Amino acid sequence: MNPEKKCFACGNEMIEGFLLDPGYYLRAFRSMEGGGQSTRWFEGKPDTTFLGTFKNYKDRKNFETSIFRCTKCGILAVYAED
Repeated sequence: MNPEKKCFACGNEMIEGFLLDPGYYLRAFRSMEGGGQSTRWFEGKPDTTFLGTFKNYKDRKNFETSIFRCTKCGILAVYAED
């Protein structure tokens, strides 16, 4: 992946970063790997159980995401590249 991205809104430089969701710390304590997994993009609409949890996602096509923020306007761009 090319780390030099240009903002699609204003054309300025974008810098790479990451989003940390609120469930990260809980997963980190439960994971054998200690957490630290990045956000992933999954194909299709989410299927949920009656409790609101996701189901049937492990067999779906998915990609690790890269997230960039514009240094001028602050817009975020999420890329899910092979």
